[in-house]
Amino acid sequence: GNKVRAGDFDSTVGDRLTSADTFREFVVYDADAVYPEYVVIYTRVYERDDPEQTALLADTPFHLQLPVYWSNCYKDPKIDLFHDQFLVRQHTVALLQELVNACFKGTGNVKLKTVKRIENGAIWIKYVNFKLKLAKDLARQNEGRLEQSTTKGHFSFANELDEEMGNTLTYNFLAGRGAEDFVSPNNLDESLNEHLLWHGTSKKSAEIIAQDDFRIPVGADMKHAARFGNGAYLAEDVEKALTYAELADDGTRHVLLCRVLCGDFYYTDRHTQIDAAQHRDAAGKHSVLANPERKGPREFIVPNSDQVYPEFVLQLEVTDWVEPAPARMALTTIQVQVPPGTM
Repeated sequence: GNKVRAGDFDSTVGDRLTSADTFREFVVYDADAVYPEYVVIYTRVYERDDPEQTALLADTPFHLQLPVYWSNCYKDPKIDLFHDQFLVRQHTVALLQELVNACFKGTGNVKLKTVKRIENGAIWIKYVNFKLKLAKDLARQNEGRLEQSTTKGHFSFANELDEEMGNTLTYNFLAGRGAEDFVSPNNLDESLNEHLLWHGTSKKSAEIIAQDDFRIPVGADMKHAARFGNGAYLAEDVEKALTYAELADDGTRHVLLCRVLCGDFYYTDRHTQIDAAQHRDAAGKHSVLANPERKGPREFIVPNSDQVYPEFVLQLEVTDWVEPAPARMALTTIQVQVPPGTM
């Protein structure tokens, strides 16, 4: 240390590898000489541990990394479960305002009033487990394509299925932007069709979702007509999400910005297809991408709440907005198979 302070050296290396057959240590004396780039979560393996169990753990992909901008990013949610909500910094509010502007295609203006980031370990674990499942599904799909020399290493993208509309509006905005402090394409898995999408709801429902996750209603519990089958409906267009967002007592509306694991899309351009979920399942797909009559706005429908992580709750002030007329459900004929002996 004295020699460093005298200016002869910048750091010290202690070579315990030679003297004690353990390790070398590197010592710096100025905090500016260190940049903490990664947080590593690890578990010690001892000599007495079961070798087969250790090998199994080593072979299991670890996809539990928390976003680096989360306040709880250093925790392992499997051990240290957390549920916190944080008001984001003004810099992040400004970036999210730009994202809202880029994704709003209606009349009038939309202004962000407040933004809360949701850090919910329980919901995150379910989301990551579904992500692992999708990765395995993609690997199996690629194995089949490899035999036919048609592998492409990813599920079909939205712009491949719908060339005219192209990539999602959120992706187009985020591409090329260094927005690591709230989200960026770099920490979304493009091969799995992981997207940022909007979900409009009431203030009360937004709070419930942040606490307990999405609840996908069925039967009589369904509040909105299932135009493209049952599931959680999300949009790339903020205006579409606003049509689902109830006006609060203070005149604001609430929209969730969610991470969504779309996986393999079942694509439809029909005006209405209430049996889209059945077609999705029959085709072995993970979600529905609907572009009514190829005129938009597109909707993304996922059947499983584990496919959605509600990361931000946005309180919006919407002025001079003319709400579009609600889409009328087209008359649809579907074939229903009744199990033998039930009638």
